[in-house]
Amino acid sequence: MNQRLLGNKRATGMSLIELLAAVAMAGLLLVAATQWLHLASRTARELQAALELQEQTRAALDLLETEVRQSGAYGLLSSRTTLEGSSLLGTTETSSLAVGGRCIPSLAQDLGHPVQWKTWATGAWPLLCTAGPDGRAMPGSDLLLTRRATAALTAEDAGALWVESTPVAGRLRNGIVGVVLQPAMAVGVIPSATTPPTPMQTLLVVNAFYVSRDSTGVRNQPSLRRKQLVGGTSGPRFEDEELVPGIERLAVSVLPSPTGSSGRLLLLAVTSRSLRNAALKRTAQRMVLLRNGTASPWN
Repeated sequence: MNQRLLGNKRATGMSLIELLAAVAMAGLLLVAATQWLHLASRTARELQAALELQEQTRAALDLLETEVRQSGAYGLLSSRTTLEGSSLLGTTETSSLAVGGRCIPSLAQDLGHPVQWKTWATGAWPLLCTAGPDGRAMPGSDLLLTRRATAALTAEDAGALWVESTPVAGRLRNGIVGVVLQPAMAVGVIPSATTPPTPMQTLLVVNAFYVSRDSTGVRNQPSLRRKQLVGGTSGPRFEDEELVPGIERLAVSVLPSPTGSSGRLLLLAVTSRSLRNAALKRTAQRMVLLRNGTASPWN
């Protein structure tokens, strides 16, 4: 009886060899699972970096496209040629319209050229004001200038440059905003047989988009930045602002106009570098039809 029980116990036990084999198999499975988890984690990080790279590229192109499409719209004006106070880029502007801390004379006043760009390789930085945040602009990347006027003008915009317009003429102004002119003071020549229109007052928006070799607080991480015209108690001036980190190149070119269109077709291209993996890059392009004027290179 006891011998039979002992034999059954031996038959149901595990030998040392079997135990070692089970431990080895478990070890192999653990190593395989660890490698799979590591691979899955790395794949997830790469996918996340690719998605973020795509998003920052799209954000840069969306911002540039919006500014280019709206450029050249100056309130009620149907033509840019009658804007009083406009002056060519590089020439001295009227003293009453001067901009403090200006980056180049008449950068804000050349309203006859709503879109301009500067192509430069390894030469000098084209603006007199320094690139932000550390004065290191990206050589080989273009500089894009856009000019327009918004429909919103409030008392908070005091000290800014603004456009006063009727359907036939307009002028650039600097001073207290929100003042509605009397009909006798209306801008432009109005036929006496008609009721003079109330001039529209719109805030002037001027941007100089460029690429810096650094981001705010992060050296050697490129970024898309702009010099933006702002107002204030000290009067109109240009301030530097970071827009999208990771953008390392901006390229601008003009394409032939589409058939039947009076506008110009502008090609915008940006190259973006991943903020997670510097070796991961993406270049995207977008065509924009200019509806309110033409684009011209800044020579």
